[in-house]
Amino acid sequence: MKRIISVALFAATALTAGSFTIDDYSVGQGPIITSTVPTTITDGPLAIGGGISRLITLETLAALQPPAFQVEAGFGVFDVNNGTGDDSQVTVDYTIPALPIPPGASNVEFFLTIVQSDANPTSVDLSGVASGSFSIAPNTLNQTVFFSVPGVAFGPGTLTLTFNGAPGWDLSVDSFGVQWKDRSPVPEPSTIGLIGAGLIGLGILRRKQIA
Repeated sequence: MKRIISVALFAATALTAGSFTIDDYSVGQGPIITSTVPTTITDGPLAIGGGISRLITLETLAALQPPAFQVEAGFGVFDVNNGTGDDSQVTVDYTIPALPIPPGASNVEFFLTIVQSDANPTSVDLSGVASGSFSIAPNTLNQTVFFSVPGVAFGPGTLTLTFNGAPGWDLSVDSFGVQWKDRSPVPEPSTIGLIGAGLIGLGILRRKQIA
């Protein structure tokens, strides 16, 4: 008599991490330089790869004399420099394709890798396909800052970063992107054990049949 041994397979879910860099600032733009207050200067939109374009806007708000403002992207860094006592608002608009965030992903966070911020606190507003208000602590050095954003739309659309700070604020950013945790099926340890037991059983049965 032939015996049939069946092995049941079960699947579990585990969280695996994923990330997508929206801008690594390798594509140069600017510099935007002005000493005029108030004024608004835009540069772009500029295609930066992957179907993404970048538009930079510098809005000068207040200044001491002589005022000095400069914004520039390139060589892997996004730099904002305000003269002592000078205040500006810098907006970066990204036109993006659909974000590659899997349906059902959790812990969605946007991130900024900060090269350096000065002694002034810096505010960051995120709007468009995701929204929220956050801050970068003074004197942040070589650190990635994460912003949790619930209810992120997958796009396509516009994603806007707006930076501001106390007069004289400076900021250097290395990269901007999004990360998440995705639920994907993986074998449970019990499944692996059942598979092993099944294979052993098949081996024993085969030896009996040969004997």
